Amino acid sequence: MTIRTHEKEHLLEESLTRLEEEFGERFIRIHRSCLVAKDCIAGLEKILEENGKARWVVLLRGVEEKLPVSRRQLHIVRELGRR
Repeated sequence: MTIRTHEKEHLLEESLTRLEEEFGERFIRIHRSCLVAKDCIAGLEKILEENGKARWVVLLRGVEEKLPVSRRQLHIVRELGRR
């Protein structure tokens, strides 16, 4: 797995599930292959694609890349924003 910080990327031989179990209070799963630090989430945005379908992305503080949120995890990310 790859862990990204503002400064660099780190390769880690650990499962995402294991990290989620250990650090679940600080991180949220936004997709089956992505955990994000809760404190870094700046918002949630709905994007309309050219085919007319909508998808949701997470906005991160200090990062231009928008990360996709799965439909399965969307309610969890929304709930985090209400706290």
